[in-house]
Amino acid sequence: MRGRVYSDPPDGGWGWMVVFAGFLSNCLIMGVARSFGIFFLHFVHHFEETSSRASWVISIAMATQQFMSPVGSALGTHYGARPVVMVGGGLASLGLLIASFGHSLLHMYLSIGLLTGFGWSLVFTPTMSMIYRYFRRRRVLVTGLAFTGAGVSSFALSPLFQLMIDSYTWRGALQILSAIVLNLCVCGALLRPIVLREDLAEAEPGEGEGLELEEGLEWVEEGLLEQAGPRKREGPVEGEEREGLVEEAERDGPVEGEREGLVQV
Repeated sequence: MRGRVYSDPPDGGWGWMVVFAGFLSNCLIMGVARSFGIFFLHFVHHFEETSSRASWVISIAMATQQFMSPVGSALGTHYGARPVVMVGGGLASLGLLIASFGHSLLHMYLSIGLLTGFGWSLVFTPTMSMIYRYFRRRRVLVTGLAFTGAGVSSFALSPLFQLMIDSYTWRGALQILSAIVLNLCVCGALLRPIVLREDLAEAEPGEGEGLELEEGLEWVEEGLLEQAGPRKREGPVEGEEREGLVEEAERDGPVEGEREGLVQV
């Protein structure tokens, strides 16, 4: 299957699904963090700890998320945003599930604070980076739309958490929340990879095989000219002479050399 290379960010299309993924990820990260205070009172009473110590649970989670964001960014760049975000969603959900069986605040620090926080760090930065790859002219608009998820969920999740605690106790509520946060994997699945023309400038020879440019295969033409040029002169090849050389090279066969710059013919 041949991939498409966009000359510029499409500013639409599947990009709107990527924006939705950003919206949902902000709901399940920032919204959950801001509404998590509902659990503090139950932690204080159950573990017989002070409020300040109980508040460290979500503080550690947010600190881990912020501190490890460069790691999430690096992994997203190397392996792609989709698998990294899906792994991060799984880790965040697992941390909340483990916390539901905890017997001390230390367990909460390790499960929610470190594991869930690290999972969030693998989700947040790669997701926002993918939004920027799909949009250029509307970048400010779509960034705002993605971040509205934090505000909307902060308003909606607090009463939902209280209802879950009243119905299933705080342990059951954490297990339900774990299932809800697992939807971060859906966010990752929506992050369809996109290849821009600027990416090809950094690609090694051969990495562009099987890719179809949306607007002009410039580097292919450069390679064809390189194959076709039996002589050299000063000045660039332009107009009809350039087109003739491209057609001649296409008749001769595929490009064998590297696609680096125009040869002056």
